[in-house]
Amino acid sequence: TGDPATGKLFLASMNEMGGGLTNRANKMYVSSDGGNSWTNTYNGPTFAGPGRTTCASNSYFACMFSGPSFWRHMGWGQPAALNGVVSYVYDSRNTANGDPGNVFYIRSTDGGVTFSAAFQLNTDTTTKGQWQPNISAAADGSLLAVWYDEREATATCVKGSTTVGCYKMYARRSTDNGLTWQPDMAFSDVQTPLPGQPDASIVTEYAGDYDYSYQVGNTHLHTWTDGRVAISGASQQDPFFDKDTAGGGGGANLVGAGSRLTHGPAGAPAATFDIPMPLAGPSGVEDRDTGGTYLAVFTFDTVVTSGNATVVAGTATAGAPSFNGNEMSVPLTGVANAQNVTIHISGVNGGNAMADVPFGFLIADANANRLVEKLDSTEIRGQVGQPVTAANFRDDVIPDGVIARADATEVKTHRGQSIP
Repeated sequence: TGDPATGKLFLASMNEMGGGLTNRANKMYVSSDGGNSWTNTYNGPTFAGPGRTTCASNSYFACMFSGPSFWRHMGWGQPAALNGVVSYVYDSRNTANGDPGNVFYIRSTDGGVTFSAAFQLNTDTTTKGQWQPNISAAADGSLLAVWYDEREATATCVKGSTTVGCYKMYARRSTDNGLTWQPDMAFSDVQTPLPGQPDASIVTEYAGDYDYSYQVGNTHLHTWTDGRVAISGASQQDPFFDKDTAGGGGGANLVGAGSRLTHGPAGAPAATFDIPMPLAGPSGVEDRDTGGTYLAVFTFDTVVTSGNATVVAGTATAGAPSFNGNEMSVPLTGVANAQNVTIHISGVNGGNAMADVPFGFLIADANANRLVEKLDSTEIRGQVGQPVTAANFRDDVIPDGVIARADATEVKTHRGQSIP
């Protein structure tokens, strides 16, 4: 990387020592003549290399996942330089508690000759892994460090799985060139499965190799390897992208979505129920018949006051959003039945984070198995005459607050219809 203020170039390197799960040491090289010559200015202290196991294809390399070994990574990160300050991020294993990787930051104010003591950027208290960090330095003096993070995983990551959420991208920002840091938070919007690597001509443990952050002006740009898109029943590696503008990120993360309808006749007491729409994997299923008018509700981890919503797949029209606390509500009209509708969310609180959320619509699919069949009729008939509750509101297919034979008749009308 180069420092636009001083013209110096900085090349981060690493002494991998014995490889595998042995120790490492960071090294820094500096060029003051445009890269014609280089000087080794810094040789850092040793630290434990990250990983859970050695890679099966070559035991010299460490892998972040075991059973099978996967995601080859030795602990390296990325340098950034601005106005005479050199920053570097890397990761290290905690040998005391078995944590396979944590992200650390070091800072130099003398042109890469000496560096500060390592500062841990991820603040989770789990023993889940954080690995492969990158960093960028924007023109306004802000830094953004981004890394892979499995702190939200509730089950063991499975290579190629389409259902087991494994990691998100997390990030942490500094507005004063690394002197202090804001809280770490999710950078990507989906808990992605661990993608596979089925290509026999490529090393089996390769994933996410050589991710690097960049910046243009005051905007930080980052790509990563994401496994949310499945092909032939397996999660695959895809490059995803997002950006962050210092001072304008908004700080709102999408944490949930749903289809909300009120059950009850006009002018009478009524109850409102939501059908959840997962942020990753197959969509939820909205089975209630409203004639094509619905309300999509998006929930964030903070109060939201602005944002945009557009339909990018499927037949529907998104209206102007409204805001209430942590929720953004988007009216949908002209929604065709038996389809998935993808809603693109952006500009929330003026930020740059984006999300695409699929909503499934299949009238009379009361059991949400994505096919309208006799089982749905049986389900609804078993609730005829019962009051509508949080446990049976899906059976009120015509959401008038009464589960009646007319709701079961909807199954006959739509029998055989399905969504993928």
